[in-house]
Amino acid sequence: MQETNAFTTAGANLRALVDIPGAPGWVDMLVLILGLIFATIIINLIITLIGNLISSFKPHKRTVISLVVVVFHVLMWLIFITVCMTVIGVDFVPLLACLGVGGISLGIALKDSIASLMAGITLIVGEVFVIGDVINVAGVEGEVEEITIRYTKLLAGGERIYVPNLSIVNSIVVLKKSVRLPKAQA
Repeated sequence: MQETNAFTTAGANLRALVDIPGAPGWVDMLVLILGLIFATIIINLIITLIGNLISSFKPHKRTVISLVVVVFHVLMWLIFITVCMTVIGVDFVPLLACLGVGGISLGIALKDSIASLMAGITLIVGEVFVIGDVINVAGVEGEVEEITIRYTKLLAGGERIYVPNLSIVNSIVVLKKSVRLPKAQA
């Protein structure tokens, strides 16, 4: 008796959509390839539309939205690849088990890098400071020029200083001048 799960059922349903009764196997594959090309065009169109939408936002909001777009893009491609592999007939249960074990190993090995990425997300989403603010952090004072997931770029006395976001999250940040607040409140 063959074991069934959500992936094998979904795969059978997707294969039934592609399968044209009485047609040779190459026609089924052609339909699958055309469907994949169509899906690729739709994914790229959505990403382009979102990218055009981002340009209308203020600079400090663009960073957050760009992060969301990257995550959305990766998720769209993962779903796309999953559907393709399911149609072909790949069983995902063993693959998911391997990914789980590999993910734990990778998480332990990249603990500091992941902490740095999470610190960047915290700074971007929390908007502790924004582009244009003058901050003092870890003994360095400068104007925030860019906030990325890995580091914050400060401009101080004509020099660009790259401060890792993990060190910013773990230290006291003094907001010297804010583009969002009046002078009396900064």
